[in-house]
Amino acid sequence: MVVVKLAGCGYRKTDLQKVVDVQSSLAIFNEIVKKGENIAPKGLLISGHTIEQLESDLNHGGMLYAVEKDMQSYNGYLLSTNGQDFANKLNAPDTAIGWRTNDKELISSAMSGQYDYLDQIGVRFEAHGHGVAEALLKKYEEDRNGQLIVVLIMTAPVDNLRSTAFFKKHNYRIIADVKFSKYGTVKDFSGIILYKEL
Repeated sequence: MVVVKLAGCGYRKTDLQKVVDVQSSLAIFNEIVKKGENIAPKGLLISGHTIEQLESDLNHGGMLYAVEKDMQSYNGYLLSTNGQDFANKLNAPDTAIGWRTNDKELISSAMSGQYDYLDQIGVRFEAHGHGVAEALLKKYEEDRNGQLIVVLIMTAPVDNLRSTAFFKKHNYRIIADVKFSKYGTVKDFSGIILYKEL
């Protein structure tokens, strides 16, 4: 399985469209909520990005990796962004954080954005269980050696159990519970913050 690094090595809009296509297949949050369910058994995205949003992320220090399905599409992607945007959300006055660590240096780093924020790993549902997410994470971590990586996973209104299990399996540690009055389009968003220092 070949992982392609798109950011930093150049990318085309067609590459970004392939990512948007994967995202649109995974953006099932609203469907789950409409059904009255509160657990996502196979993972989910709240919503996808536009090509312009991906370009903005990449132009501000973001990283993008992909695994091809064929010449026209990807089986999966990984998007990381600059930690400062996430830190700004953590520092908002209506954000509640319950730390699960006493490590003051780690808390300070999390609140200041001194890390890579692993925004999304998205894998087409039909490619689940074939090592796509692991391959993406492995390549990303190799490239980010020596960095602190932070991840946010939703726990309510829909619990993304698959993502939590995936990151724990790869030695990411929960450092905090967090509640946002609004995160993206989701009101009363609760989640966990995980981290790994490479």
